[in-house]
Amino acid sequence: MEKAVDALKREWEHIGSAIPLNIIRKMGLAEKGFIVAGYSLNWADRLWGCDQRSEVTIYGIRSRVDSCRYSIGSSALCKAHLRFAATKICTSLAPEHTFVSRSCLNGGDDHCEMLMVAESKSAEELMSAPAIASILPPPLDEGESILWSHSYFSTGWITQIKAMIEVLGPDATMERLKPIMHQIGEEAAPRIEKELGVQGDNLRSVAEGIDTLNSTFLKEGTLTNRTDLSIERRTTTCPLSGEPGEVCSAFLSFYEGLVKGLNPSFEFDCSQRMSEGGEYCRWVLHDTRQHAKKQGDDSTSTDPFAYLSFKYINGEISDEEYERKMAMLKRHFPRG
Repeated sequence: MEKAVDALKREWEHIGSAIPLNIIRKMGLAEKGFIVAGYSLNWADRLWGCDQRSEVTIYGIRSRVDSCRYSIGSSALCKAHLRFAATKICTSLAPEHTFVSRSCLNGGDDHCEMLMVAESKSAEELMSAPAIASILPPPLDEGESILWSHSYFSTGWITQIKAMIEVLGPDATMERLKPIMHQIGEEAAPRIEKELGVQGDNLRSVAEGIDTLNSTFLKEGTLTNRTDLSIERRTTTCPLSGEPGEVCSAFLSFYEGLVKGLNPSFEFDCSQRMSEGGEYCRWVLHDTRQHAKKQGDDSTSTDPFAYLSFKYINGEISDEEYERKMAMLKRHFPRG
């Protein structure tokens, strides 16, 4: 248990450090302080789907949460968020204040209460002090809110996966997580379709939706049509490239489930990863309907060069394997 708590603590503190940086950049702020800490806590919780209201007083910040997605999860997850991420926000921006959690939905209370109490003041004094102002999240349009929300959810996933790997080991973690992540992807499909405007019957639209999700994970790359029946994305920058390969595998299971939920006739395939030493990551989205398979079979049945090219175009082999086998074919079956 101590090992699990230590792993969670380390990862949630990373989240608690990143949130204020995003807030400061978004709002163009240069100064730190308990007001910015309050903005950071309020903004992050709103993006997580919490119904939260925060008020500024002369003795600090008081926040009340009437509904929260954490409340349906384990108490350990809730406590990790409060003890590590929220506390980190307070200590990094307002070290003269103390973070206090006095009630919790997860613990059976009718609301959560989070306070940033000024030095030498009590929680009771903060609660009875008149409000000077209410804290609102930084202005975000609908698209930004969606992207930020997915980004924070993905960070939460990474946190839990790494903690599980450290405690259970990679094999046991993957045995438990891959089917769950696949199911989460399938169940998320209707919401992703609505939020990102994805047209499930359109291969390009589905690929662009996945590409947008990739951007929320701070991945950079290019999306290109390979054929009418497949689209490729090459990712050249990815924060997961330095994480354990199992973290990447869990996310791939999510994408596979998401694609199945959007259109069972489409297939998501990743043939190269930076987390496994590749120069870049490459995934291909295929249209696997029977007429597509037939078209491939008819055009490649007698020509080994065409057959190899077909497998490469559809992402079944890597660049290196394609070049190696093509060179071998040219040596053994020279064309006139």
